[in-house]
Amino acid sequence: MEKPLSNKNVYYLLIGAFSLFLFIELSYFLGFIFRDLLIISNQNPLLIFILNEGLEFFSFISFVIFGLRFLSRKSFTNKQIRSVTIFVIMSFVLTHVLQAFFRAFVDLEKTSLERFENYVSYLNKHSILYLIASLLSYSKYIIFALILFNYLRVNDFKTQS
Repeated sequence: MEKPLSNKNVYYLLIGAFSLFLFIELSYFLGFIFRDLLIISNQNPLLIFILNEGLEFFSFISFVIFGLRFLSRKSFTNKQIRSVTIFVIMSFVLTHVLQAFFRAFVDLEKTSLERFENYVSYLNKHSILYLIASLLSYSKYIIFALILFNYLRVNDFKTQS
């Protein structure tokens, strides 16, 4: 009886899942650092929101395109694919650890805390921004799927020609 999924296919599934998690977390972490720096430098809260969401969105899309190009550029051996899988999972874990350390060890002065409070109160007064942030978050998943569907469509066309 033939196995429905080979070990190599399972590795590709693991890479895909953890790459998605990694790309989401990395883009969030970049936006997180950038947002904090803008708040500390006392920028306009609306500008902070727009730049933060834009950076998260476009960095996620860039990570997805880069990751897909990396995985599709050559055929990997089982040993190589196992190494890539471990690398992606460890990168995901490391990103979470760095986020925790960044938040725990960044010492904010009293004026910086006031600026954070001003930013949060601005967001609370303009609750539509929370809706926009949610829609952008969901759009990342949709764009991720569209990029993959396009990749599959192009590769199917190449194999049929």
